[in-house]
Amino acid sequence: MSTHPDNRYELTTMTWKPAKSRLFRPYTTCIVQLLEEDIEAGRLVPGTKLPPQRLLADWLGVDVDTISKAYGLCREKGILQTFRTKGSFITLPKKDAAGEDRTGEGRDRRNAPADLGEVVPLYSQNEWIRQYTERLLSGADAAELFGTRSEEDTAAQEKAGSAFLQDCGLTKEAAESPLITEGSQSALAACLTALFDPGDVIACDRYTDEGFLRLAFLLHLVVLPVESDEEGMKPSSLAFLCREKKVRGIYLNPDSNNPTGLRISKSRRSILIKVIRRHGLLLLEDGSFSPLCAEPIPPMSLALPDQAIYLSGFASAVGPGLLTSYAAVPKAYLEKVETASRSLGRHCLPLLPKIAEQLISSGTSRMITEDKKKELALRNETSGEIFPEQSTRKDTLYQWLRLPESMDGGDLEKYLLTRNIIVFGAEHFLADTGAARNFLRVSTGTPKTREQLQENLALLKTGIDAYRSGAMTKRYPAGSLDSDETTA
Repeated sequence: MSTHPDNRYELTTMTWKPAKSRLFRPYTTCIVQLLEEDIEAGRLVPGTKLPPQRLLADWLGVDVDTISKAYGLCREKGILQTFRTKGSFITLPKKDAAGEDRTGEGRDRRNAPADLGEVVPLYSQNEWIRQYTERLLSGADAAELFGTRSEEDTAAQEKAGSAFLQDCGLTKEAAESPLITEGSQSALAACLTALFDPGDVIACDRYTDEGFLRLAFLLHLVVLPVESDEEGMKPSSLAFLCREKKVRGIYLNPDSNNPTGLRISKSRRSILIKVIRRHGLLLLEDGSFSPLCAEPIPPMSLALPDQAIYLSGFASAVGPGLLTSYAAVPKAYLEKVETASRSLGRHCLPLLPKIAEQLISSGTSRMITEDKKKELALRNETSGEIFPEQSTRKDTLYQWLRLPESMDGGDLEKYLLTRNIIVFGAEHFLADTGAARNFLRVSTGTPKTREQLQENLALLKTGIDAYRSGAMTKRYPAGSLDSDETTA
């Protein structure tokens, strides 16, 4: 047995250390009570990030399931919010000693949060998807949808995937026999795993997709940012980087950069293509949001048939639960990428691709996408009315709000969380740690109705104004919004 002290709790910030002597059965109820008592006493303040569940379980000597149930009860009570990639945070305190409502809106603490965080591609068309799913599951061969795909099913689903990619702008030849995976993130993971080695350099925008950044970090890839202007990535900056560094590939969302919403102009794309071709880069073109664009521009991949992989999927454009993506992969890379996808366990079971196939072959997916375009235009018009000083793009699922230079998007995000408002600050998307942080990404697609969006945006504006006026400094002690970086 080791004689060294267990210092896990010192190495990892334990923002909450309930006394073990106060723990009694039933443990779940007791932990909730201890948390509420510490909030009431001011020992836990809004914005505090709680310890990861496993670490807290070790500290208290209980199993992880107990902590998970306790956190769940706290979420139901409205005193805790949990985010998939960030952890769990104290939120919605009761009124302070002066009787002031710290949420700023007098909203019931059990109400749902004003969620403008995770990008969700609208719910309004899910009824069509439900009908197709119900029909499939009531069929005589429904049980086969939970097994493995037959060759006949694979051929039909590849044909449907090819049609979907053609709707995104690819030619029939370029879209032939696409790789089908469980969502665009899975396809991207397979491509990065199969075609890049640890230490390889990939160029990208200064602000780029958080999922790509996480994958690059896990695979020990070097991400180098390239400057942009109002037309997109600067070709001269990319060329300079390629001369200075051994750049292996480039990741781009040409139609709708996530988070900025910037679209690379047609003329800029043609120059970038020349730079990519000249330096032999492998282009990973993410077209997840391309089907929602009002005016189509041909994918860059068309001009780089042997140097580009085009990725697009259903979740972003058609239905949030339809985790089915299609990737047009050059034949020289296809076997490696397919092997990586199988190794990662990210090939789809038949059910979701079958639903996608039905929606594509019937033309319903195109109808859904067109309907979403109209809805997005109206939603983003609402955003423009509430934030008239901001540049608003009408055909994206999110807006990139510029804040005063003195404001940090990450700090504002934490403050807004205490008001039960969920947004993402610039720090989530930084490939360049020196880039400006005075931005917020606001998802206009997440609220289920336009009315709810309008209410949430109004709350957001009020929250930003309160933060700007110094309300946070007056109400909360210094350092109360700090949080560690350990995720649950």
